[in-house]
Amino acid sequence: MKFKLFKQKYDPTKYDSLLAKGVVVNGNLTYKGSIHINGEVLGNVLPPDVTDTSVTVSGLITGQRVVTNFLVIEAGGVVTADEVTVHQTLIVKKGGRLNGGTITYTDVIFEEGSIIIGTLQLPTAEVQPSQPWPKS
Repeated sequence: MKFKLFKQKYDPTKYDSLLAKGVVVNGNLTYKGSIHINGEVLGNVLPPDVTDTSVTVSGLITGQRVVTNFLVIEAGGVVTADEVTVHQTLIVKKGGRLNGGTITYTDVIFEEGSIIIGTLQLPTAEVQPSQPWPKS
């Protein structure tokens, strides 16, 4: 399944980096491009530049902040963070779980059977995202 949303394409079958099942990162994870997390990240997940980024989770993220353009939480994937900032599209598939304090997104797809806990908000002038929104 490919999504053409806004000006950027997201293809969940292609990624630049893979954190394999059984691998645990204890600390912050900085990434570029797209990353698929099958293992565990016990820390923040932040790109140096949010442009052209995506995070797909079928493992576990537990931290204070997660920032990306596209966030896909697959069946069995769990993201727990105080602040989740998705500059374009947030997708939580059936069996995926998002436990967030504040969840900021532009577009959202929640499949039936997904679990979302937190405060959902669209970006506004009053809401300042973790990083600047990509320029149009």
